[in-house]
Amino acid sequence: MLANTTGSFTVTGDGSGAQNGSGGTIQNTTDDGISLTNASNISLTQLNIGNTGVHGMDVNSVTNFTYQDATSIGSGDGDDENSIHIRNLFGTSLIEDVRLDDINEFGIDIRNTTTDDAITDTLTIRRVSVEDHTGAGFGESGILAESQGFSDLTLNVEDSTFTLNNNGILGVLVNSLDTSVLDLTIDNSTFNAVNALGSGAIQVVNEANSNATVAVTNNDINESEFISIVVNNDDNAISAVTISGNDIDADATAAGVTDFGIQVRQDEDGAMTVLIDDNTFVDTGDVAIFGQARDTSVATGTLNITVTNNVNGAPIFSPGPGLVIRSDDTNTVNASVTGNNFTGNGVQDIVLR
Repeated sequence: MLANTTGSFTVTGDGSGAQNGSGGTIQNTTDDGISLTNASNISLTQLNIGNTGVHGMDVNSVTNFTYQDATSIGSGDGDDENSIHIRNLFGTSLIEDVRLDDINEFGIDIRNTTTDDAITDTLTIRRVSVEDHTGAGFGESGILAESQGFSDLTLNVEDSTFTLNNNGILGVLVNSLDTSVLDLTIDNSTFNAVNALGSGAIQVVNEANSNATVAVTNNDINESEFISIVVNNDDNAISAVTISGNDIDADATAAGVTDFGIQVRQDEDGAMTVLIDDNTFVDTGDVAIFGQARDTSVATGTLNITVTNNVNGAPIFSPGPGLVIRSDDTNTVNASVTGNNFTGNGVQDIVLR
């Protein structure tokens, strides 16, 4: 076990960029593999972690953290035990070229509940490979990220690969809560979801009085069941969302299962502005794109949605359209639909309800 409670710390391997453990290997401990608390300027390179009793890495109130060129395999053996477990990460941080396998619950679990200064806290996750979850019954998602309280979090997930087995649910799950500010980008990543327990792909939920900017761009989502990309805006939250350039193979396999390519939904009194542009869809079970504003008879929320230049194949099971946009209860929808090639399975290609 490596522990650091104050100050800074650096581990450097041979500099080859390989995940060869030349910076050391921590394994077969009954505790956390690495524990960092109230530390700053932490840089760990080619330091591998294996078969820990709790978290592979436990990071608490750390500023400027880097973990590169490494593996974390078989970390944790109980509930709420993760490969990389982070609570309040400040400054500018990077997790890059890291392989996560035999994941117990989450591969990376980051939750910021506060801020240390007026500068936005940023974590970039780049070229990370998320692989199988164990069969211990705690399996969740590849990445869970939450901004809570007064926190201000920028999260970039780039060039990463998510190949979940049937113990894993989502590739990336992100939530903004309370009065937090979230800036999220998921770009140029691959989601191999054929064996996932859930969609194996992406879900973002913005709640309470949070403010979120979300970009889901240029991703390949392969053989995803249920709903491949979900972005919901709940309560009084405000969201600006771009979903663009994604290739979605929805792999619908059973009638009666909700198989959408993309769902965006505004609930209650918040405001959500969405651009859905230049996405392609194959094998959706129901609808390629579903947009909705809804919830309660006195809700005053608004969904502003622009849908442009998207192409879909006909839904497999549903006798429905390629695009559905609907306003329920007392909510408002402002929609612009241009330049698309939508194909329905039946009479209608586009439904505005």
